[in-house]
Amino acid sequence: MNVRMAPSWKQMLEPEFQKPYFSSLVSFVKKEYETNPGAIFPPASLIFKAFDACPFEEVKVVVLGQDPYPTRGHAMGLCFSVNPLLKWRLISMGKPRCVIVECHPNG
Repeated sequence: MNVRMAPSWKQMLEPEFQKPYFSSLVSFVKKEYETNPGAIFPPASLIFKAFDACPFEEVKVVVLGQDPYPTRGHAMGLCFSVNPLLKWRLISMGKPRCVIVECHPNG
């Protein structure tokens, strides 16, 4: 996959990128962006923003979440964050930190 992310994340995730399920997932997501222009959030260029913003070796805490903004221009690829150009922001979460998800579906 050709996405922007810290080299340490590319190294960690490369085995997943090679698996059939990931190839199917990429095809599905690409098709959704093509079929529904402007309706899928965040913009495709921001899907892996967390992996570009914070190298793997700097991750201290993992928070699972979903970007709660279904309005165009609000979703920016990081959970519980908003586009800095917007006048309002989430203040109850405190200062944003690197948020990375690790999932182990089989144990």
